[in-house]
Parts: sequence; C-alpha cells; structure tokens
Amino acid sequence: MKKAILVYLLALVLGGVMSLYTNLEARLSDKVIVDLRLEEPFDRFTTIMEKADIEIDYDKIDAIVIIPLDTRYNGIYWENSVYLSTNLQVPKGTSRAAEEDFVLYVLAHEIAHSQGMMHTPNDPWNLMYNSAEFALNLLYVKSIEEIILDAYCPD
Repeated sequence: MKKAILVYLLALVLGGVMSLYTNLEARLSDKVIVDLRLEEPFDRFTTIMEKADIEIDYDKIDAIVIIPLDTRYNGIYWENSVYLSTNLQVPKGTSRAAEEDFVLYVLAHEIAHSQGMMHTPNDPWNLMYNSAEFALNLLYVKSIEEIILDAYCPD
C-alpha cells in the first residue's frame, strides 16, 4: 500500500515538473465539443487552417455532431452547431480515402457557414457550391486542402 502511494505521489510530482517545461497552450478549437467520430476530420481541418494562418471564430461553434438528417442534407449549421448526417450521400464503391475527404469537405462547408460564408450557386468549383455530387467530382480534380483554402482565402 505504501509503495502504491509513493508511486502515485512520484507520478504527480513528475507530472507537475514536466508541465513546467512543456508548451501546453490551448488551441482555440479545443473549446468546441466534437463527436468522437468527427475528431479526425476536425483535427485535419484545424491543422489546415493553422498552417495557412487562417483564423476561425470558434466562438460561433459550440458543437460538431453526427445526427440522422433527411437524405437531402449532408450537413447543416444551425444554432451555433455543425451537424453532419449519418446518411452522407457517398456513392457505393467510393474509396475510403475519398469518403474521408468528403466528410472533411462537408465539415469545412458547414464551418464556413458558421463564419458567415454563403452558398455560391454560380461557382461549382467552390467549397460553398451546394451539391454533394459535384463535390465528389471536385475531389478528383483538386485536393481537399486546395478546395478549403480556395474558399477561406480566395486571393
């Protein structure tokens, strides 16, 4: 029992000392509650934004979750939350990598709505064009990073 307590105290002391020497600055995106199934695409999104030095106002997003939606929708932004559908419109036979990029595409699209971006009905080559079918085709022409960066910094 004494040995267990000693090990526990040693771990606490070492943890405290180590935290003094690490740079544990919280990311602004850390305050967003993210569904476990969307952590990886959300991390990819935040990494793309951070590398490009693009600021996202995460105060406009309380949560990112997956819910059942009408099949007409892949995602929506409503009441400070991003919702992705459990019924994403991905054709059968789509590769796993393309599916992951499509999830990131939908996530980035809905986060863009949180930042005030609107649909671009006359520009199908844009992240904000409202067509799942075209989005999948666009992913064969451009990388997901290019698509996102083109929308968030059009210059």
